Amino acid sequence: MHRYFVVLSLAFFVSDVYAHKDREVVITEGGKLIGLPEQYLPAHFMIDSKQLQIGRNSLVFPECVSKYFLHDRDLNITLGSSWYHKQKNPPPYIYFDLKPKTQDFSIRLNFALDTLDLLSLDVQFYGTNGSVYRDGLAIYEKCRINVRNAVKPSKTVSK
Repeated sequence: MHRYFVVLSLAFFVSDVYAHKDREVVITEGGKLIGLPEQYLPAHFMIDSKQLQIGRNSLVFPECVSKYFLHDRDLNITLGSSWYHKQKNPPPYIYFDLKPKTQDFSIRLNFALDTLDLLSLDVQFYGTNGSVYRDGLAIYEKCRINVRNAVKPSKTVSK
């Protein structure tokens, strides 16, 4: 009986881990982010000013982040998010995948939804056989501090 309980518990744990999937977030023409739950609204990203607003927080990307958007006209930008996973690490997050249209790599910027802290910065390389290799770039503490200091209360409160 004890062995049956252990196997059943392990099956539930494994299925919960594999059930997690990031949700797509869409940017409208006006910069509105569609796909986040109510507690993270209003949500906008203005590519020209590199300004992200999630709920009550607003962030104008400092240079250490905005430099990845320098040629935004030549980028495919996709967003995703996760807020419903049960574990606390990672916290609820939103990410930007920035893929140059003529290259075989992309940059992923990952931010905490609640605080807009920069969580990670990765480069993803795409192989010819469809494989993806991800390499985490060291985020210098100075950039994390610059992002944290750039977060301000949002001026808009409408949803």
